[in-house]
Amino acid sequence: MKYIVLGTAGHIDHGKSSLIKELTGTDPDRLPEEKERHITIDIGFAHLKMGDIMIGFVDVPGHERFVRNMLAGIGGVDGFLMVISAVEGIREQTREHAEILRLLGIRAGIVAVSQVDLPGMRPQIVDECRSYFTDLFATELPVVRTSIRTGEGLSLLREELQHLASVLPERSSSGIFRLAIDRVFSLRGAGTVVTGTAIGGTLRPNAEIEILPGGIRARVRQIQVYGEPVQEARAGQRVALNLHGVGRDDLRRGQVIVTLPGTLVATNRLITSVEEAGLASRPLQHGERVRVCTGTAEVLGRCYLFSHKQVEPGAAPIFAEIRLEEPLLVLAGDPFILRSYSPIETHGGGVVIENIPFLERRHYTITDLQAIATGQLEPLIRLHGRKGVRDMDIVRRRGSPPTVSEIDSVGSAVLMLSKGSTRLLILSSVCEDLEKIVVAEIDSFHSSQPLKQGISVQELAAHLRIPEEELQPFVDHMSASRVLKQSAGLLSSPNFTMRLSAHESNLRDRIEELFRQAGMKPLELSDVERTTGQKKENVQQLIKLLLLEKKLVRISSDFFLHAEGLKQLASSLAAFGRKKGRIGIAEFKGLTGTSRKLAIPLLEFLDRQRLTRREKDERIIL
Repeated sequence: MKYIVLGTAGHIDHGKSSLIKELTGTDPDRLPEEKERHITIDIGFAHLKMGDIMIGFVDVPGHERFVRNMLAGIGGVDGFLMVISAVEGIREQTREHAEILRLLGIRAGIVAVSQVDLPGMRPQIVDECRSYFTDLFATELPVVRTSIRTGEGLSLLREELQHLASVLPERSSSGIFRLAIDRVFSLRGAGTVVTGTAIGGTLRPNAEIEILPGGIRARVRQIQVYGEPVQEARAGQRVALNLHGVGRDDLRRGQVIVTLPGTLVATNRLITSVEEAGLASRPLQHGERVRVCTGTAEVLGRCYLFSHKQVEPGAAPIFAEIRLEEPLLVLAGDPFILRSYSPIETHGGGVVIENIPFLERRHYTITDLQAIATGQLEPLIRLHGRKGVRDMDIVRRRGSPPTVSEIDSVGSAVLMLSKGSTRLLILSSVCEDLEKIVVAEIDSFHSSQPLKQGISVQELAAHLRIPEEELQPFVDHMSASRVLKQSAGLLSSPNFTMRLSAHESNLRDRIEELFRQAGMKPLELSDVERTTGQKKENVQQLIKLLLLEKKLVRISSDFFLHAEGLKQLASSLAAFGRKKGRIGIAEFKGLTGTSRKLAIPLLEFLDRQRLTRREKDERIIL
């Protein structure tokens, strides 16, 4: 079954709701006030099955006072049914609704000329409609004469609806499920129910969902599509959800239900491409307070143009940053309408380019924005610089991860680095530039510290003034590429070997001999300094070298033992264990010839090596 959603549009009293009722058998006017006053106040819904196609209708108000409700209904539709009275012709709300559809990118539709049986019908109405919409949408739309009283044109209208639905593309069901809430109510025995049009993805019963903005989490009990229980809802369907774990008063029109809680985030700042409405009475002003209408939401904000020059109505798209007064969940590519704060009129519309901007407005160039607006990854990756673009960044931007073909299209310009379990997309040129800086810094380190095996990532990051978490993926990549060596938490040049002067070599041998002669008795760093008469720094560097060469073993922070002494200690301890099985501190001091000051850290070391196990004041020899 193919699912398509169409929105009605047109001026008040031109017969939109009556026509939908005649086509579907469902009266979309559901409120008592609507039935009493015979006008549509809020959005209504109906559906029509035609073969293997299900058409959902969103019937919107035609009165200028209810344009906000009209926008809440029209945002998620695939096409439209514009209804124009044959008596009154094209009126103010006809033009505004048509302009809103054009600005939202909804260009596929049908024009139904209603009330053709009434006296006073305009003789040229069909030609007027065809001319107006051809000029506005740059394509010719079918225009059908209809009358719900005589039945004229209804069969032809059904044929045109079926054809329109057959050629309209279905919405993609990939990515994260999104449903813009347009109604919230409670049912006895069921609890909280929401309805809306599924914008993308799929949803199944028992799924965990999140409602944004607000971060409310809940579970889906049941799903209905056009009143029928289903085991899966997908993009392009009118959906009702019975939710568990959230109350009716916690939800409102304008919020969005999403799957994969914690993945998408609401935002207070957008970078957008805006086209001025042809009907706007004045240009959009820099810093102007506006109403942003997208999905079923309307949020106030201020619009800051990338070019401060006034833009004439009907001019080419411009770029603007919109700072919202309340958070809004939108993704890159989502359409929106801009309306002035007061007096309220439609100013323009466009699409979101960046829903979570990471740069200030001044750092974006028009060329970058034009490229990003077309969906190119390269400028987005380039603007992120060394931070790179994670898969999660792209998911939060548009609701789905980058595809292999998208990454391949950028080619060798991009590298994929690993940051834990996350892929990181970074320009090759950025990697090459940083690689040169890192190599130069490590070479400089080796020159100034020839007795040190290498430099830690933390110390390198501090020297380069780059956050450690930002530098680590580059270091891992360079290590994998063998541009540098990473060992024991230290970074070094692949070919680096410590070169000792004759004095340093003699001192190293002398220090090792001191430890060898000490046998099973650890020596303290200060003892070595005093015996050799050398500076602490020189002794420390040579002891580190002996540790790397595995000539010495670190017992504690300041105590060290020769490797041969450790073997001797292990052998003596094993022999003692075969006789008694356990050893006390006094016995251990006698065995090793050490003082209590040295015996305690040495026993703790043996515990860590699992050669002994402490039991009260004794050690069991393992």
